[in-house]
Amino acid sequence: MEGKELRLGNFVMCRNFPVFGHNIPVDWSVAQVSAEGIAIADKFEPIPITDEWLIKLGFEKSYSSSNCTKTTNGYKLDFAGGEVLYLDSVRLKHIKYVHQLQNLYFALTGKELTIKS
Repeated sequence: MEGKELRLGNFVMCRNFPVFGHNIPVDWSVAQVSAEGIAIADKFEPIPITDEWLIKLGFEKSYSSSNCTKTTNGYKLDFAGGEVLYLDSVRLKHIKYVHQLQNLYFALTGKELTIKS
């Protein structure tokens, strides 16, 4: 992962931060990129997209298929097998990591994709 892929607010795994989140290696934790975080983090790694992460980010699990979906600002983002489909199933691109999904969501809607409590 290159630094130019990241925007402030992206979620990444990194060393030397308080533990937060689930399903991450013991010596890694999830952090949100900030001006201060970039300066002190030893190493960033992308967070692979999982159903758990999609649900945290506000997607809804479809029990009639293996997809997770989110509808906003006229866009229906349908995440299935690494592809994001939008507007009548137009294939957009393969997305593997949470920060890529955050960046795409922001580009399409002008809003941040945040963790739901």
